Amino acid sequence: MTCPSCKAEVKEGAKFCSKCRTNIAEFAEKAAAEKAAAEAAAAEKAAAEKAEAERLAAQKAEEQRMAAEKAAAEKAEAERLEAQKAEEQRIAAEKAAAEKAAADKAAAEDALQKGRDFYDIKDYPNAIDKLSQAVAHDQTNADAYRCRGDSYRATGQHDKAISDLSAAIGLEPKSAFAYERRGDSYMKTTEFEKAVNDLNIALNIDPESVFAKEALEIAKECQKGWECKEKKDWDGMINHYSEAIKLNPGFAPAFRWRGDAYRMKDQHDQAIADCTEAIRLNPTPGAYTTRGLAYNWKEQYDQAIGDLSEAIKLDTNDAVAYEWRGDAYRMKKQHDQAIADAGEAIKRKPTAFAYRTRGLSYYNKKQYDQVISDLSEAIKLDAKNATAYAWRGEAYRMKGQYDQAISDCTEAIKLDTNYAFAYGTRGAAYKSMNNKEQAASDLEKAVSLNPSNTFAKGILEKMAAAEEAYQKGNEYFNKKEYDNAIKHYSEAVNQDANNALAWQWRGEAYRFKDQYDQAIADASEAIKRKPTAMAYNTRGYSYYRKSQYAQAIGDFSEAIKMDANNAFAYRWRGETYRMQKKYDQAISDCTKALNLDANDAIAYGTRGAAYVMSGNKNLALDDLSAAIKIDPDNAFAYSRRHSIYKDQGNYEQAIGDYTELIRLNPNDDKVYGWRGSAHRKNKNKEQARSDLEKAISLNPSNSFAKNELKKAEKLFGWDKD
Repeated sequence: MTCPSCKAEVKEGAKFCSKCRTNIAEFAEKAAAEKAAAEAAAAEKAAAEKAEAERLAAQKAEEQRMAAEKAAAEKAEAERLEAQKAEEQRIAAEKAAAEKAAADKAAAEDALQKGRDFYDIKDYPNAIDKLSQAVAHDQTNADAYRCRGDSYRATGQHDKAISDLSAAIGLEPKSAFAYERRGDSYMKTTEFEKAVNDLNIALNIDPESVFAKEALEIAKECQKGWECKEKKDWDGMINHYSEAIKLNPGFAPAFRWRGDAYRMKDQHDQAIADCTEAIRLNPTPGAYTTRGLAYNWKEQYDQAIGDLSEAIKLDTNDAVAYEWRGDAYRMKKQHDQAIADAGEAIKRKPTAFAYRTRGLSYYNKKQYDQVISDLSEAIKLDAKNATAYAWRGEAYRMKGQYDQAISDCTEAIKLDTNYAFAYGTRGAAYKSMNNKEQAASDLEKAVSLNPSNTFAKGILEKMAAAEEAYQKGNEYFNKKEYDNAIKHYSEAVNQDANNALAWQWRGEAYRFKDQYDQAIADASEAIKRKPTAMAYNTRGYSYYRKSQYAQAIGDFSEAIKMDANNAFAYRWRGETYRMQKKYDQAISDCTKALNLDANDAIAYGTRGAAYVMSGNKNLALDDLSAAIKIDPDNAFAYSRRHSIYKDQGNYEQAIGDYTELIRLNPNDDKVYGWRGSAHRKNKNKEQARSDLEKAISLNPSNSFAKNELKKAEKLFGWDKD
């Protein structure tokens, strides 16, 4: 332990500090007493704090209890008030509902009565208006549905009639009236099985119903007529609808349907008469449409347009009326209107016929991409539509896509083997591809099927005239009368601009006349129509003569692609390479030409000249000599060989070559100068003088001959003569 005063260590049990003499025992007792007092005070304080906390907790609990009781009381009061309000609202709603029901009932009864009044006098539009008000006020009023349904029926709105009469039946299943009228609407929408069923039910409910009895007999006849229509038995269809008309001469649909049967038999006057009667009895969109179709087939397009316009007024969703009015506009060449109407038809109900009509109108506007698009849609909808295939083929032909044109027309012919237009179009496409045999076959077939086919006839006549002119051109060409050949080839291309052979041979005639621009133009036209090795050769040679070597090589290369055994192309491509100083290629091409034709003097001459420039004079001498042996008049070979002889000092052979060149061109002053120089070097005094003087007399500006003459004078002493 330590002393509380000096902090020195004190032995256990000592009473005093050995250092400061502090009474340790007294100090300890005092400290213990202070500690006990402090602990007692703390305990008392804690007890007081605990008591206060308990009091506060009890107070808070009491406050919470009182607040809860108050909230419960307030909630109970609110619930009471809410319940009271809800009850008041319920009472008010019941009162309002009762008042509305009473008002609706009164309004419904009033509207129903007014609707019935209009219905009784057959003022169906006003009847429908009032009865619609009655239904709006009371959806359980079967009478309102019955009257409105029958009003819809009377105005030809059979879908709405069926809906209303079905509602009436749902409300009153024993309503014979609703069944018989719904049966009548089913009949007029060609749902004959449903019609017969409804009319039988009506008769079971009311066996005395005259309407149901008559309608049932008519429905049975109409059902039989419709079955005949599905079999395309037009006579049977006419007979059954005639029976229906006998049963009820006022039954408008029977007239319309019989009219449609007459139309299908191409008896358009009878069709028009029946539809006119149907319109008199009950003007409906169907009656106007059928009559419009009959007028269209009679080519009375204005009347057709009038009727179809009436059909559209009565039913703006009548796709058939739109598509046939579009066709009538097309036949009148009013193509913008035709396109618009066909577009409206397609919006409502896309059909192959509507796409065909629009496609043909686009054709007349020369909008061939749209033609192809529409006729492709027509084919998707009707894969057996020969017309769509044939006209799509024609559109492809007009775009110059002849393979597609031929393919489409072939498909059209498969579907209709007597389709003159398809034969004519395919023939024209074959002609454009210069397949004259197939073209003539198809065009002749088109004319045999349709002797008034001026399109096919015209092409055949031009082909015949072009062929005659072409053959005459060939006769003159073979006689080397190139002007006359050109005249007849020109007539051939005037008659048939796609006659590739006429273009080709006229180009060749121009080439022989050294008219290279015209030759290039004609060969290009031939290549555009039907590429041949000859046409490329003609153009390539003409480019060569115009020093357009890259173009020449391109054309000769194309000719070789088309004909790997084309010696002409190898020979002249070799010569063109020589002019470009590409001697290895020149030698290679000429070697190929000679492999194909061992007597090709020009190829020997060109290869010899290339050997000269590559420094192989022995091979050059062999080739140039071979060229001369084959063609003793080959000036090109003489003009190259003499230089080899001259360089070898072999003046006699050089003189021989110069002599041949002079034979070929007696007025060539340069060759006289060269021969005079060779005579000088060979000590041929008089010959040297004669040749050099001749060269100068031919060309006083020939400086080479003048210089050589001075040398000869000095050598031979002529100046002393």
